[in-house]
Amino acid sequence: MQNYMLVLIAAVLLAVDFALQKGYQQKQGTDLKAGLTFNAVVGLVTAILFFCVNGFAVKFSLYAIIMATCMSICLLSYTILGFKVLKEGNMAFYTLFLITGGMMVPYVWGILFLNEQLSVLRLTGLIIIVVAIILSNCSTVKTTPKTMVLCVVIFFLNGGCSVISKLCQIPGAYGIVEPTEFVMWTGITRFLLCSTVLFILRFKTHQENAERSDFRAVLPIIVGSAVVSGVSYMLQLIGAANLPATVPYPIVSGGSIIFSTIAGAICFKEKPGILQKISVALCFVGTCLFL
Repeated sequence: MQNYMLVLIAAVLLAVDFALQKGYQQKQGTDLKAGLTFNAVVGLVTAILFFCVNGFAVKFSLYAIIMATCMSICLLSYTILGFKVLKEGNMAFYTLFLITGGMMVPYVWGILFLNEQLSVLRLTGLIIIVVAIILSNCSTVKTTPKTMVLCVVIFFLNGGCSVISKLCQIPGAYGIVEPTEFVMWTGITRFLLCSTVLFILRFKTHQENAERSDFRAVLPIIVGSAVVSGVSYMLQLIGAANLPATVPYPIVSGGSIIFSTIAGAICFKEKPGILQKISVALCFVGTCLFL
């Protein structure tokens, strides 16, 4: 039961991170430069934080570095593609494919490649959560074929992130990567990749129409995001190490929708509509079926 509680706490922290990211976007905008800057600083702060948590020690595990790099590439790729989707105003489709990918890909992967049993209750819970996500993202915005292709790619990229997390926690030829070590290396590679892309695009990116806040004003938001997202990620890794791949990610997905709705109401005075209330109720039922 302890591992289930850790995964639920990870979902709560993920919702807090969503709120912090939204606060940052309100102050700095949602263009590519703002997104890459946010990710670069979060990566740096995460690396420093977990270097301290790791006892000021750096283990040069080639496997950990390779897996962390793959994780960062997936994160950076779906972030860049996500900005292209968001330019058309299709937040609904972006969220729908992002969350379902992170939930369904590891679920199917665990059944196909880890010989995990297909539970009728958990499969029912997965379907309920998918329906809830679709309801919460209902939109009348027309979507172009190009946007749909980008969303499908985002689906598999975020799903790949979940699979990579699980791979690092499975005993094998290369051993298990300690959660704190993996989060630290993910932070390092995330910082290096985002900084490199920012350097390459430094002459091509431009500021949005809205004025940006002083960077010092948003730095506490970025640091807060790095702390809560890093701890959430570490708890997800611990859950992945002790639970089947078919379990933790649906709980995180369903739980993050529930707690994000609550965070939106508390922090941004958002009033959920009827469909969103129904989706939260369905997510609660679906998540309970995995416990």
